Amino acid sequence: MPIFTTILAVSILIGAVAAFELYALFVAPYFIPQETIDLIVEDLIADHGDKALEVAIAREDWAQQDTDTFERGKWRRVRRELEKRL
Repeated sequence: MPIFTTILAVSILIGAVAAFELYALFVAPYFIPQETIDLIVEDLIADHGDKALEVAIAREDWAQQDTDTFERGKWRRVRRELEKRL
């Protein structure tokens, strides 16, 4: 019986971590107001011009490498908004 309990506990832990990561990547960034995303996009366009999309892609990639799931989701939103505008 103890091995079953251990396997169950580890499975629950893995499921909880997976659920948190999915929440941080897909749900939490949508709590950022659209006005904030618009300001970030406008600043990127003002600072980098035609290279703004490349900068957003680089920051999204950096967040992924840094395993910062929320930042990755935020920069994904910024990148998508930039793709609409450019």
